[in-house]
Amino acid sequence: MILIDGPNFAYRAFYSGGDLSSSDGQRTGLLHVAIAMLAALDGLFEPQQVVFLWDQGPSWRKAMFPEYKATRHDTSDRKSVYEQIAIFKQLLSAIGICQVAWPRYEADDLAGVVTDSLSCHAVMISSDKDLFQLLRPGIVQVRGWKGKRKDVWTAQRVQEEYGVTVDMWPTYLALVGDSSDNIPNVQRGFGPKKALKLINSAELLPPEMNRVFLRNLELTTIRRELPNKQRLELHAPKQTKQGWVDMERLLLQYELLHVFERRRKLWVVGGWGRD
Repeated sequence: MILIDGPNFAYRAFYSGGDLSSSDGQRTGLLHVAIAMLAALDGLFEPQQVVFLWDQGPSWRKAMFPEYKATRHDTSDRKSVYEQIAIFKQLLSAIGICQVAWPRYEADDLAGVVTDSLSCHAVMISSDKDLFQLLRPGIVQVRGWKGKRKDVWTAQRVQEEYGVTVDMWPTYLALVGDSSDNIPNVQRGFGPKKALKLINSAELLPPEMNRVFLRNLELTTIRRELPNKQRLELHAPKQTKQGWVDMERLLLQYELLHVFERRRKLWVVGGWGRD
């Protein structure tokens, strides 16, 4: 199974797509790059079900810590991202790819829910280091690729490069903070070296730092189950002739001519994992 962090995938495509736009001025860079990235899966991975994971609504983390991701201001760029994501989701539905979301959950949490219940191999596609805590035998993370070369992360690689086991990754982040999510470190000047020393020595934090640490630990720990033991269904829409028509219509409507020739690869990826 291939689990794709939808927001991470979309933002990477957006910032790689530059200012590409259609003749009527609508920005389409995200669509160009995201579709090309999706089509590239056919040459990078063996056929297996593809699942896109999306955030839905204000995160439970935001309710707990209002400053969470507060540095990500709602600019005109973000508006363009949301508009293009909506179109991209239509394309995913047309080619038959499963998409899941859950109220107040982020894509990271959904990755935790899915991987915790999996007995099969899974590849998580995301550049987000928060997902390191989900790595285990059979679960790997691809943070990017160049040509046919994939940047694959395993639990062993995380420990070798950061000196932290994946089980302790949330603790590590809780100590050093996460600037991308506006989560502060436990104390000014408290960085990776001090965090590793504390983790390896099992020393206790001073009381004045413990409160911040416990809050950060909850924020950085990925949830692995839904409320009230509810289940996450991974059902993909069927591929149909109408879906093919809708795919071509979207590609032409938004003048995605550079990726139009890859529509057969898109269709192949959309059909992965089916009986």
